[in-house]
Amino acid sequence: MRAIPFLLLPAAALCTLLLAGPGLAHEREHGERGEHESHESRQREGRDRGEGRSRSGGAAPLLTSPAAALYVKECGSCHLAYPPGMLPAASWRRTMEGLERHFGQNAELDPQAQAELTTYLVDSAAESGSDRKSRKILSSLGGGAPLRVSETPYFQRKHREVAAGVIARPTIKTWANCGACHGGAREWDFSEDRVKIPR
Repeated sequence: MRAIPFLLLPAAALCTLLLAGPGLAHEREHGERGEHESHESRQREGRDRGEGRSRSGGAAPLLTSPAAALYVKECGSCHLAYPPGMLPAASWRRTMEGLERHFGQNAELDPQAQAELTTYLVDSAAESGSDRKSRKILSSLGGGAPLRVSETPYFQRKHREVAAGVIARPTIKTWANCGACHGGAREWDFSEDRVKIPR
């Protein structure tokens, strides 16, 4: 069993670890959790391991690299700049190759920007494996390469309790409007405990 660096633990996690003893350390190391563990403690644990910077499936350099800034500027000007880890590389390639007919719109870019964004999206796609949710999304696809995040089995499973009538509300309109319910969507925070479904 690998030791957990105590300096990386928030005070609450350190107290919990010290009170719970080596059993919890084993669970933290191997990802075994009881049903009683709270969502907050799972998030805290992810931060301790360096995960959760996006809490979404956003693998690789999040919103800090020049390519990420270009992505947010170019793509985020029309819709949410989805975390690249929410789709596989093949999906991003298909999307970037078809910008002249991007979901009914012409979203063409200059060749240099298109090449830079394609590289960023492909390198940061679900296969990069740097985020637990990205790995789950990838494994849910069975080799498929959907163009829409909402077409992934992972997304559909996470939203299975949301009725079609809810999505049809004027305040939401489409599955692509993540920010309608997820207030932290622009920061790639899709935490279930922060969801507020508008009327």
